[in-house]
Amino acid sequence: MSHTFSRNPADLILRKRPASCGSSITTAGLGRSLFWNERHAMPAKRPVEDRFWEKVDKSCPNGCWEWTAKKKFGYGRFFVNGKFRQAHRVSYEMIVGPIPDGLCACHKCDNPSCVRPEHIFLGTHAENMRDAVIKGRIPSGDRHILRRHPERAARGDRSGARMHPERLPRGEDNGYSRVTSSQVIAIRAAYASGGVTQRELGERYGITQSNVSAILMRKTWRHV
Repeated sequence: MSHTFSRNPADLILRKRPASCGSSITTAGLGRSLFWNERHAMPAKRPVEDRFWEKVDKSCPNGCWEWTAKKKFGYGRFFVNGKFRQAHRVSYEMIVGPIPDGLCACHKCDNPSCVRPEHIFLGTHAENMRDAVIKGRIPSGDRHILRRHPERAARGDRSGARMHPERLPRGEDNGYSRVTSSQVIAIRAAYASGGVTQRELGERYGITQSNVSAILMRKTWRHV
């Protein structure tokens, strides 16, 4: 039987649900639900532009186009092509053009939720940070928090490493460790006995000469 879809209720009795959905549809169920394909079908995709601009308020008195939907750290977030992207970058690309790799979309207005392309300029990460310092968004010099409140810095015996040494991952517990405690002891013993260079010990244990030097001088593995 050819299964076609129609909006004519008289044709409902001729159509069947897919096998996974159970019995066929009859006119008895017409009062309780619509056709199966209309009820379960995915909604048609809306244009990206329509979804984007309905989330933008262009009536702000400061001239910014304010993003009114999802935000993170003040920056608008827009779901497109299977992932969330920063809304001001999407706006710039839709109206101005692609953003080259490695460049940031910086705000002239210092309003992270603004998506107006005229308020956005492209620059490197260093240029973006320099712009933030010049405009006072990043405290530096005498305005830095540790300059204004040095008592808040955890130094000396107040350092977390001093107060809770058991929390530091040492030796094999450190994910960056390339040798074990027993190998460290063997390296120090072999070098103390003479007849072997640091480079040879490094090749033997699969580490660099500088790693061996740090072990011997107890810059690393001081607890062993």
